[in-house]
Amino acid sequence: MVRSQGSLQKLRLERVNRETLTWSWATADEPIFPRPLTTLPDDEPSTVRLTSGPDGFTLRNEGVLGRHAFALGLIWDHLLDTPGTLVIVEVVGRPASYSSAAEPAWKAAVREAFTRSGLGPWADRFSVLVEFRTPEARNANEVWDLDNLIKPTLDAMEGVFGLREWRGPAQAADDRVDHLEATKRTVRSNEAPGARIEVRRVVQ
Repeated sequence: MVRSQGSLQKLRLERVNRETLTWSWATADEPIFPRPLTTLPDDEPSTVRLTSGPDGFTLRNEGVLGRHAFALGLIWDHLLDTPGTLVIVEVVGRPASYSSAAEPAWKAAVREAFTRSGLGPWADRFSVLVEFRTPEARNANEVWDLDNLIKPTLDAMEGVFGLREWRGPAQAADDRVDHLEATKRTVRSNEAPGARIEVRRVVQ
């Protein structure tokens, strides 16, 4: 991040484990604005970039206004230390209802999306927000009840919730979901069926 003294600094995020990140200030290795920058700009917009790499995440603010630099630093300090969203994934596939023939394929798509994120599972209580994108119905009998879409989706999220601690067959510990918001809509033109799933930590 560009600080008020005119120095070039970046905010470094480093992974401690699968569910914890720490952050600290570090000197940027090179100018982080499209052109060499040695002083704070007076009229350039700020751009925030969060990029991942093999050794962690780097958050950079490019071209921060001098009068905004200190306040922006405090804002990031607050946001990075405040519990919130754990993971957001986009699932591409045909949403399927519980006990339907398409259910296994939908569960596989949900699991794959969370596996690709490289995050989880967490030992928390959860809030889950899901927006299903259903395809155009091929006939009058093809309908999607929201409650029947939710169950197979949560059942496939052991990568987030972990497994239920019991002696029965392996199941996602979705009993730790304390809050759920779900919506459905028909896909728009040039949009793939699927779902956007956001998982948040519930602060007790």
